[in-house]
Amino acid sequence: MDEDLAAGLASLAAGIQKMKTMIPDIYNKPKILLAYLFDYFPDEEELLIKLAPSILSDISVLFYGQLLCGKFDSVQILKEASENSDANMSYMNMYLRTLYLVEGAEEFFTEYKTDAARADGKREYTINIKKSNEDISAEEYYQMACMQKSEKGIEDKALYVDLLKKASDKGHLAAKHSMALFYLKGKYVKQDIDRGFMELMECADNGYAGAGYEIYTFSKRYREIISENIAFDYLKKAAMAGMREAEYDLAMLYYENGADGDYKKAVELLRKCADKNDAGAMYQLALCYRYGHGTSPDIKKAMELLEKAAGLGHKRAKEIIALVIRKTL
Repeated sequence: MDEDLAAGLASLAAGIQKMKTMIPDIYNKPKILLAYLFDYFPDEEELLIKLAPSILSDISVLFYGQLLCGKFDSVQILKEASENSDANMSYMNMYLRTLYLVEGAEEFFTEYKTDAARADGKREYTINIKKSNEDISAEEYYQMACMQKSEKGIEDKALYVDLLKKASDKGHLAAKHSMALFYLKGKYVKQDIDRGFMELMECADNGYAGAGYEIYTFSKRYREIISENIAFDYLKKAAMAGMREAEYDLAMLYYENGADGDYKKAVELLRKCADKNDAGAMYQLALCYRYGHGTSPDIKKAMELLEKAAGLGHKRAKEIIALVIRKTL
């Protein structure tokens, strides 16, 4: 490859990297990618014109998807290559090498060619691409896993879990959270309750509020693994992070305890939930005002809360409002 072409491809790679930062799934929008490249890199117009059919071809989108997953379907690649007459194969090679520069893959080589001696004229090709585990980030592994999902479900469950686990092992919290639930439920992997709780704790300790709440809910089934005190601590963490479900459950624990100080804590949390349009919290807070639990008795305020809860569909609140109406008639 001559120096001018190499420089042009490097410039193109830089442009694509910039577009990837702006639009993560830009490869699935080749027309938009090409338009951006023409706008941002006018000095490379001649090269872009030559590469345009390759950029717009189905082969490049297919190749990139396989590059990310590290799983090549040679039959599919050959079919696309043999049926695509618009993309000159030498320029296709150049564009695929550009994708290599963008993604930082190692030991990359690809070649499409036509064997003139073959009567059918089908293109032959070789692909050898490798990206070492150390060079793939947690986010990249997570994105690869997400690519296995479609409206039809997960295409390759074994590959999906493998990629998700790699992302989890590198510290990706969303991946770690998913793997934790898989271990706890025995979904896609062999059930491992201890490991599931360990992964959830790591998520919760790193600010993943939902994981703290799930530790509390799952702990009800596994008291021999997670003590009531530990579960309570994680519930408080989730509530402090502003998770409404955790705030409500914590409020109910305080309320059920029945001490004056706990009633006040319950009321504080129930108010937060009520402000988030939680009908159950409104109903429970109305009872606090009715009986003076944790706050001064206030029948008017209690009725206002019951009416709001009823308006949101709370069954018991509706029944009480209907009863009050009948008594006033």
